Amino acid sequence: MENMLLRKVWVCAIFFLFISISVIPKVGSSLLMEKLVSDDNVILDMYLSSGDKTLYVGGDGLDNYSSIQDAIDNVSDGDTIFVYDNSSPYYENVIINISINLIGENKDTTIIDGGGSGDVVSIYSDHVNISGFMITHAKHDLIHAGIKILSDQNNLSDNQISYNEAAGIIMSNSSYNKIQNNIMKNNAYYNIYLDDSSDYNTFIQNSFITESWSYSSDGLWLIHSSHNIIQGNSMPNLRCFIGIGLNQDSDNNQVGENIISSDGTGSIGLQISDSDFNNVFDNEITRYEDQGISLVFSTGNSIHGNTISLVDGGGISLCAGAYNVIQQNMLFSNEIGIRLSVNSYHNQISSCNIKDNDCGILMEDYSPHDNIIYHNNFVRNDENAYDLYSSNTWYNSDLKQGNYWDDYKVKYPNAKRIWLKGIWDTPYEIPVGDDKDMYPLISQWVESSSITTLRDKSTDNVLFRLINRFPLFQKLVLSVYRC
Repeated sequence: MENMLLRKVWVCAIFFLFISISVIPKVGSSLLMEKLVSDDNVILDMYLSSGDKTLYVGGDGLDNYSSIQDAIDNVSDGDTIFVYDNSSPYYENVIINISINLIGENKDTTIIDGGGSGDVVSIYSDHVNISGFMITHAKHDLIHAGIKILSDQNNLSDNQISYNEAAGIIMSNSSYNKIQNNIMKNNAYYNIYLDDSSDYNTFIQNSFITESWSYSSDGLWLIHSSHNIIQGNSMPNLRCFIGIGLNQDSDNNQVGENIISSDGTGSIGLQISDSDFNNVFDNEITRYEDQGISLVFSTGNSIHGNTISLVDGGGISLCAGAYNVIQQNMLFSNEIGIRLSVNSYHNQISSCNIKDNDCGILMEDYSPHDNIIYHNNFVRNDENAYDLYSSNTWYNSDLKQGNYWDDYKVKYPNAKRIWLKGIWDTPYEIPVGDDKDMYPLISQWVESSSITTLRDKSTDNVLFRLINRFPLFQKLVLSVYRC
């Protein structure tokens, strides 16, 4: 009985101790705040007042600054500087080394002009917000820009960054920034350039405009930069080599819903080079000379839902790529819809509409092997497919389903339908080599919610899902299969 009573006492003691611990911080914090307020504590006063001040540049105010840099040199963290346009242009090279809001009156008329000397605006502090400016005339070389960002968690929105003889924006070792609703116009070399582990940045709804061959700059270029989001940007009629480039270990980026087109002279719409596990989805890419989407020495990327047209070379081209998924894309009016070469292997091409191309899919004679191609519709191509290497699978062996070929009945007039399975009884021979589609579809593959259920039954897709979901599995695949 004594032991039981003792245990009850201990339980009660522990319970009240737990309640006391949970309450003390709240009470203590409240008492501490009351003491700070009653003592008119200097630290608290500084904290409360920080960020409340607005300074003005230009305009007619009595205390307004005439220089943006002078105003920056007289603010505290979190303060705002508002710049009027009636004193524009401001011929300055602005250096920001404090967390501020820098607001221009109008992005078309509030101009910061670097005069061809250095960077126009340099950001060295975190948490800087800039909007409402035209930023122009950086120094003409490869290392300067209209805006150079060397810090984190900044926000650039509703600016016009134009006529910089160097780059529009350069970000170096700069992460968690948001670049939104800006006009990138007539910049040389690059409109936006990231390097040195500039990760977790967001680029949304920016417009890229080129009006002259003097400003034939690439759109958005990444080197050694991962986990960025590039979505909803417009790049119409660019005069450039590459619209968007993911290069040299730029992994796990999201590139979606962008409009990427050239005036017919650009080389590549979207390039992935030596970069892995990127997600490229729902982009419109048109009018390039070489490739719409190019993958070179890249593994585990997902290319899905894109519409690619009027490309003189390959709509989607793989060179030495492995374990990439090319799915649900529309490829029409290209010289070649999809092109694989140079030891590209274990890639999946499925559920694509491949129409009105000179050649639908081309497996070149440079060892593309062990790729799986199924549930694609081949319609009105001059030649639906060529497989010069003859070591690929043109059907899904688990589902026992292949592709739809619009010339099937012409080639096999005596073939019979296997009604319950939706396939023909005679394999479709892929021209040039010895590969065959063992289960050619009677009707075009129609995208529906059931596709996921069917796809999940494939052992190949289990592997693709593991690759794209688990980082450790990604590393394992790279260590074994990286070309």
